[in-house]
Amino acid sequence: MSQDEKNSVYVVVILVALLGLVLSCCCGMWGGLVAGSWQTRFITRSMSRQRPVARPTLVTPQRQERPTPTRPFATPEIPLPPASAQPVPIVPEDFLKAGYPGGAVLMEVGATGPAGKAGLLRGDIIVGLDDKDVSPQAALSDLVHRFKPGDTVKVRYWRNGKERSASVTLDASPSDPAQAYLGVLYSPVRVQPSTGNSD
Repeated sequence: MSQDEKNSVYVVVILVALLGLVLSCCCGMWGGLVAGSWQTRFITRSMSRQRPVARPTLVTPQRQERPTPTRPFATPEIPLPPASAQPVPIVPEDFLKAGYPGGAVLMEVGATGPAGKAGLLRGDIIVGLDDKDVSPQAALSDLVHRFKPGDTVKVRYWRNGKERSASVTLDASPSDPAQAYLGVLYSPVRVQPSTGNSD
């Protein structure tokens, strides 16, 4: 091989080496650019991505069916509605004129309670227990509480224009077993004293 041919081969090898070097630099630059671009985009997205705020969930409470309470007839005093709301008077006029100091009109009578078993009815007006009268100073509940559960008392009451009586054996109160229990709901009858003219 002549000297010229050797020089040509050297030139070609050098050119190929230079071209390979240039191509590898270009590929490295391009690869670095792409990799950097992807890394920058990933970091930017992760930094700009906000953590979602947990929204409170409204929990609607389930409506529970409440059992219908059974109301005990515990001999409480309940107020009468206004007279204008009553289509007919609860307390008969003849009772107000009969001279009693007071009374307790029965609004409810428990059928299985002591008063119900003795035959008292809604609308009866109790005027006394044994020898004690119902009055503004001695309410029916006060008179009942003087007795003990198991005591038998004479209940005096007004019905249909005349006074009657019944023997009632008192039970123990559902709310307090030590207290006597008549088994009624009542409202007091406050009799206005009649004012007479004196000559």
